[in-house]
Amino acid sequence: MNLCCSAPLIGLSGHKKTGKTTLLEKLIPALCKKGLTVAYLKYDSCRIDMDSPGKDTDRAFKAGAAWVGIVSEFETAVRGFSEHLSRARLLTLAGEICDIVIVEGGKTADWPKLWMREESGVSDSASFPKVIAEISPSENDPTAVSRDDVDAILELVLKEARSQVLARPVCGGLLIGGTSERMGSPKALLSFEGRPLAEHVWKQINSVVSDVYLLGSGPRPESMKDKPCLPDSPGLNGPIAGMVSAFKHREDADWLFLAVDLPNVTPDYLKQILSRRDVGYRAAVPLNPEGYKEPLCALYSPSLGRRIVRLASPQRLSLQELLSALGVTGDPLLWNADKLFNWNEPG
Repeated sequence: MNLCCSAPLIGLSGHKKTGKTTLLEKLIPALCKKGLTVAYLKYDSCRIDMDSPGKDTDRAFKAGAAWVGIVSEFETAVRGFSEHLSRARLLTLAGEICDIVIVEGGKTADWPKLWMREESGVSDSASFPKVIAEISPSENDPTAVSRDDVDAILELVLKEARSQVLARPVCGGLLIGGTSERMGSPKALLSFEGRPLAEHVWKQINSVVSDVYLLGSGPRPESMKDKPCLPDSPGLNGPIAGMVSAFKHREDADWLFLAVDLPNVTPDYLKQILSRRDVGYRAAVPLNPEGYKEPLCALYSPSLGRRIVRLASPQRLSLQELLSALGVTGDPLLWNADKLFNWNEPG
């Protein structure tokens, strides 16, 4: 299966009657207490019976509806044929919505998993891929974790999830803008400390991210003609056009964006932003005391990038509006007025 899940994905596998669901009833609340939203997927070879035979949703599904959903004040359920809602597609959606994805079942699936031993306690996981740890019914087994030690299992899950987040590639996007009539000259070409401004800012971001692209429709300095450049996404204008193009180019990556008119940004400051990558992070966006987010010196996760791609439109080009719509609150601890000084006047 070609997996495309932007959140950490961890399986809990084993034979029947090994206590998987019982453990999950303890593990999921423990993850929630860490402030994480959890997606639970049942990986089963049997057909699902979402509700009792004869109910409206069951009758509609059996009549041939491709998707059947039911929603109440507190719950939502979806049922669909695999060609419309495949396992791979379900994993993709779960990763965009939640901070961590826990899959029950899928012994042979190609993702990291915890293995539940049977009551005998004998290890029987050798023929299954990517088992990262085993869980035993015994409390005195040095080769496995006790299924009653939820804290230890929680730490295993978080350690694996964190490693998956940190293993994602990081790309950089230097937003060079357009013609900048207000400045009298394209910002990227303005002289700063004896060289083009774009060249100076490129050096800052390229010192912390090796895979960097120029974004925007503005002209490039001659010294940067060989740098990789992504065209703006069609139908969009402004910074969002370059950002959407970047998200589409590498949808598996965390993207660090930096505007060309922020010359005071330093590598150390960018490293501070990059240090926010962890389980549950969606974006690292500086927030000033007045509530303004600086979206053009910020880090975006793959899951947030995909949602921005879907929401961006000619009618919705404001990054402030997009971030608010997606629930990105910003981080006041990242705000640094000196580093984020916007160069509005040529010097």
